[in-house]
Amino acid sequence: MTADRKHGTTPRPLRDVDSAAFAFRAKAFGWSLFALLPGALIGARVGANTQSPMLVTLACALAGFGIVFFGSLAFADWLAGSVTGVFFPSGRSTAGRREYSHADSLIARGRFDEAIVEMEQASLRYPDDVTPPLRLARLLRDHCKRPADAVPWFRTAAARCADDAGMEIGILREIIEIHTHVLRIPRRALPDLARLASRHRDTAAGQRARTQMAEIRQTMREEDDA
Repeated sequence: MTADRKHGTTPRPLRDVDSAAFAFRAKAFGWSLFALLPGALIGARVGANTQSPMLVTLACALAGFGIVFFGSLAFADWLAGSVTGVFFPSGRSTAGRREYSHADSLIARGRFDEAIVEMEQASLRYPDDVTPPLRLARLLRDHCKRPADAVPWFRTAAARCADDAGMEIGILREIIEIHTHVLRIPRRALPDLARLASRHRDTAAGQRARTQMAEIRQTMREEDDA
């Protein structure tokens, strides 16, 4: 029996949980409740001389609630769009320090698909910047529960920080962690362990990588002989 068969080659897909979006809408809902009373007072005054004063009062109260609730969501969208123009310029000028606040705003509101597109575009726009692929990888792994899809972006980030030994080691360890502890297919970690052991052979991380490679290969041999 191989390691792949033992642990399963196809991990169960995990559902995306838009908890951030729910929290934001819950807050907007709470703010909107305060608009019920002013709306009701206005409705009571307007409907005093009508045949259905209670209906007019209720309609005005609900209208006040709706204006505040949907207005809050619309304002958040407008604010996110304004931030895009500031932090993601057309490319005619180069900012001294890049920011990715629009992606942060999308993530905070649970709009993960849009945040993924934003970081993909930023990764293409700035091919030497490690930040977009690294943050995209962590978004896919942590928020979207798509660890397998995160691995290629982690590898892109690792390639972009080859001159920063500490960062490269950390990113490679994140890839290895996905294969060994999240997907539970240790053999898929071997290429990254080999890279870590080769590029950082004189470090503690490199030594641990060699030990881990030997353990995985030993387990594979035992399973093949079983």
